[in-house]
Amino acid sequence: MSLKIISVILLVLLSSCGPSLMELRQDYVNTHQNLDPKIKAAILNGEIVAGMTREDVRASLGEPYNTTRGYEAGRYGRYGRYAGKCHYWHYKHSTIIFGEDGRVVDVK
Repeated sequence: MSLKIISVILLVLLSSCGPSLMELRQDYVNTHQNLDPKIKAAILNGEIVAGMTREDVRASLGEPYNTTRGYEAGRYGRYGRYAGKCHYWHYKHSTIIFGEDGRVVDVK
């Protein structure tokens, strides 16, 4: 077989390996019908808004490539003032900050 044919076969096989992130987002909002409309729209658009849970963020962006913990002392973020122990989820172009209650408080 030529290299071109093998490449096409591999591309077809790899592209059908599983559901796309968009399909996963849609499945998530379909199974979580009590979501706030603002959070639902954000998930479907691959965005993050204040108040999202870790599960919501995973549905919107997928798994983070790294997570860390830290402390924010009275910081004013995009979504208001917050302080306390925080978890940071690191993605390629952003860092999501979760407050002590496990909900998004800021995005960097």
